[in-house]
Amino acid sequence: MSVEAVEWAFGLTDGLSALDKMVLLSLADDAGEDGWVLLRSLERPARRSRSSVHDVKDVLIHLQKLGLIKMDSSDIEAEHFPTLCQVMVGSDAL
Repeated sequence: MSVEAVEWAFGLTDGLSALDKMVLLSLADDAGEDGWVLLRSLERPARRSRSSVHDVKDVLIHLQKLGLIKMDSSDIEAEHFPTLCQVMVGSDAL
């Protein structure tokens, strides 16, 4: 877990829905100190946020557009797993 990433995600307040924030916190919690997360599937963030895999896909696309995460693959709909995701700690691109 990256404590810095979790603290950063908790500090974001503008432009995020509760679901956006839960998915971002899930990613931050799984991130290494460098911010990278290996997503083996979307089941874990879906379970943690009490939402569907489909909703998590939409959130990942939204977070990427906001500049809060970077996905190794730009096409999350293709569902190629595992895939890398980087939590952009310090970004305030909202």
